[in-house]
Amino acid sequence: MDAGWMEEPIVLNVPFPKRSAIPGIKPFEAGTFYRCSLIAILCKRISAADGHHVHYDPYELYWQPDLRKAPMCVFGELYTLPEFIHIHQELQRNLLLNLDVVCCIMWLA
Repeated sequence: MDAGWMEEPIVLNVPFPKRSAIPGIKPFEAGTFYRCSLIAILCKRISAADGHHVHYDPYELYWQPDLRKAPMCVFGELYTLPEFIHIHQELQRNLLLNLDVVCCIMWLA
């Protein structure tokens, strides 16, 4: 396969009853499974990034069309959601003991 994709046969062990012509468990090839290493996908995505499509830190995005009113929080991307920001902050808090490691949460679309 090309671009890092690999082929693997899908083999299912099918049990046959004792009274059948061929009793016991027999392998059945159900097709082909195509897979790619998740690490390879992540490395390709990060190394090919031009800086506009990779966000290492989530942030809150606000919109204020009228200066007389309070700004509104805008949720346009996953990394601007409060849940994503909370998970990122929890990860960073847990890593404070080991300052040699940089960790981030990566989402692939």
